[in-house]
Amino acid sequence: MQHVIGIDAGGSKTLCLTARTDGTITGFGSSGCGSHEIADIETAKKNILAAVEDALAQSGITSAEVEYAVFALAGADFEPDDFDMLTSAMKDLNLTKRFIVKNDMAGCLRSGTSRPYGVVVNMGTGFNAMGVGKDGTEYKRVSECGLLGGGHAIGEEVLRRVFRASDGRKRPTALTAMVLDYFGAQDIHALDRMLFIQRNPPRDRIGRLCPLALEAAYNGDQVACDIIEAFARDAGEMANVITRNLGLEREDVEIVLAGSVFKSVGPLLKDVITATIHRQTPHAKLVIPTYEPVVGTIMLALEALNIQIVSEVHSNLDNTLPTDLKRTGWQSNE
Repeated sequence: MQHVIGIDAGGSKTLCLTARTDGTITGFGSSGCGSHEIADIETAKKNILAAVEDALAQSGITSAEVEYAVFALAGADFEPDDFDMLTSAMKDLNLTKRFIVKNDMAGCLRSGTSRPYGVVVNMGTGFNAMGVGKDGTEYKRVSECGLLGGGHAIGEEVLRRVFRASDGRKRPTALTAMVLDYFGAQDIHALDRMLFIQRNPPRDRIGRLCPLALEAAYNGDQVACDIIEAFARDAGEMANVITRNLGLEREDVEIVLAGSVFKSVGPLLKDVITATIHRQTPHAKLVIPTYEPVVGTIMLALEALNIQIVSEVHSNLDNTLPTDLKRTGWQSNE
């Protein structure tokens, strides 16, 4: 039986699965950064190849037995430049003659939908969204360089509100004490001096303020609630733009909420996104992905060979998948 491979290559790690065409997972591999934007392209290629070779070795097959591959790659954003360059780079790996390069959002989307079409909104450190129509049309959106609504942008807004509360421009907030404690600053002046000296605090440090905002909102802080509601509406409106462009407003389309921000405490973020989307698309179903994105790439590879993910195929996949690649997700319509 022929095999397919699926690769999810991101900024921190690269994951690969191999599967038979009946959906049975046969191998799993992992390695480091697979994004050419964070590492150089040669390093990204080496890490992608390492993950694939691990999976092939575990499955006991060679690349000659691979019928199709899907490379879902971070940094595959702009046509044609990114895609031409990355397609050439993946061809250099000489893994299979039949493959396709997609943005890593494609794996996020398919890992959460029960059908080949739908919309995904990803809120991690950054923000992105995309959709696939019932006819296979893709609508890709790289929104404001990923700065629209991820954890880093929320963290920056937390800092703005804290500093403005300190001089009376905005109302007091519980976030002030939380932020001071997080940075280990005695007071707002010490924090100001600390950030001024650092000039550009590490991106991950700012992003870690996002969970503080979600926690404060859950505890009833109105400033934190305002922040979360504003970003949630933006995310919902982005989903609405994609849904409209794909003609899915009257469908029971699945909207996948992917990314670390959605693993937060409290219902406010999800509730506001749900309400924003349901104003336009009342039958939409909001879901958290069932699987990690690499599983979505295997589904895409099978579907590229005209293999539908029917119950038997899905059962084979689910029963043979490493447990670490499964998630337990919230659903808005339960």
